Amino acid sequence: MNYKVSDLSKILDISSNTVRRYEGMGYLSPDRMDANGYRVYGAGDVTKMIIINNYRKLGFSHAEIAKIFKGSYHEKIELYEERLAAMDKELELLSGLRHMLKDDLALMKKIEAVQDGFYQRDCVPMNYVLYSENGELLKEDERLDTIQEYFYNATELRYIYIFKKGEIEQGIFNCNEGIAVKDVHMERFGLKLNEYTGVYEKKPSIMKIVKLPLNFSESGQEEKTRLFHEIFYDVLQYIKENGYVMDGDVIGIKISMSLEEEMEAQYVLISIPFAKEEPTE
Repeated sequence: MNYKVSDLSKILDISSNTVRRYEGMGYLSPDRMDANGYRVYGAGDVTKMIIINNYRKLGFSHAEIAKIFKGSYHEKIELYEERLAAMDKELELLSGLRHMLKDDLALMKKIEAVQDGFYQRDCVPMNYVLYSENGELLKEDERLDTIQEYFYNATELRYIYIFKKGEIEQGIFNCNEGIAVKDVHMERFGLKLNEYTGVYEKKPSIMKIVKLPLNFSESGQEEKTRLFHEIFYDVLQYIKENGYVMDGDVIGIKISMSLEEEMEAQYVLISIPFAKEEPTE
């Protein structure tokens, strides 16, 4: 049976331009014209179009498809193996992105549930690198290299704040900003620790979600005092009243940004590690 360009377009639901383009790429080879001068394609060309469509769904490039059509059986196996390996990497990437999206969704749903209180659980161990300390950009070459490695190699990346334990205990509100990766993912992303990375260990923690201005780190002293009270006061009181002490720096994980009452705001999960106070002799 013979087919015109319009027939292939209708059967395969593709444009006439696509048929002509595939012919120009050497996939199709109409060998004659009908009485009206139209190209005529055979059943083999229909089969090729269907196969090409399947190859494109599998992610093969047109250059690879051309090799499959023209190469030997062994060359075809090699291309299939290469594509399968690439697809495994894509699936691993998608799995990581899905996991991060799922985590973000769970945290956003938790905003309303714990907006006016806090809860206890172990914090997730993370490794981080800071790019700003108290509003000052950190520019050491190796630090910048480390930031870029985290940024481009880690799909599950968190943007964080670090508040130093000693400063909090003195009522000082200094904010350090950085990026972090869960410790369990470091090897998978090919990341390593160095002098510019910090380790946030798994510890019992008091957690709360706070809404902060997007640029709160640039606030004046009066606003910083208010924010310090809003973020830490109730938790520090709870720690003191129950015989606990702070057991390390505080990490804040940025959950989400929003526009509320004409103000750019962000929701941050604050994690304050604590331990039982050791009795003094």
